[in-house]
Amino acid sequence: LAPDATQSSVSLSMDVEPGEELLVQADLLQSSSLAATKRTKWLLNPRFPFASLASGMFALTRIRPQAAESTRVVISSTNDAFGEVGLVDLPPGSAMVIQPRALAGVLAPTSHPVRITRHWRLSSLHAWLTLQLRYLVFHGPCKLVLKGCRGVRTEEPQAGQPRLISQSATIGFSANLDYKTVRSETFVA
Repeated sequence: LAPDATQSSVSLSMDVEPGEELLVQADLLQSSSLAATKRTKWLLNPRFPFASLASGMFALTRIRPQAAESTRVVISSTNDAFGEVGLVDLPPGSAMVIQPRALAGVLAPTSHPVRITRHWRLSSLHAWLTLQLRYLVFHGPCKLVLKGCRGVRTEEPQAGQPRLISQSATIGFSANLDYKTVRSETFVA
């Protein structure tokens, strides 16, 4: 089951409701309401300092509504001319593996901060072939703001019809997806 995702675009307008907080990279924050409370959060998760630094998820802007009304935030890529942002909704009980380079922000309830787990795959041939030995899994409920070159889109594989997707084009996948390494290009390529 593919998570719910918005159509990616150059900028993303979203509302942060009371009881929620948005953690976003400061250079992606285009505009926000004056009445919103803004603070700095140094790392996305202190348990993963190197992943936070490598993904650019440090010195984040934390935005919370100040009153009982929601606050409007606009997120846009300012450094990448081809960059687009999209929003993926992870409902409670769901999980998704995300490449840290694609993460731009996280919207989560203040009562349930985003839960991140790591999974090492040292005994997997697939992990050694792709040099992806560790995966970061984001657990719902939360909304992930993802950035990608030329857009962010979701695909739901059909039963019995596997999809071949380039590793460089994959920014995340469902945590319960069955995957394996196969050659997706012709021999010459």
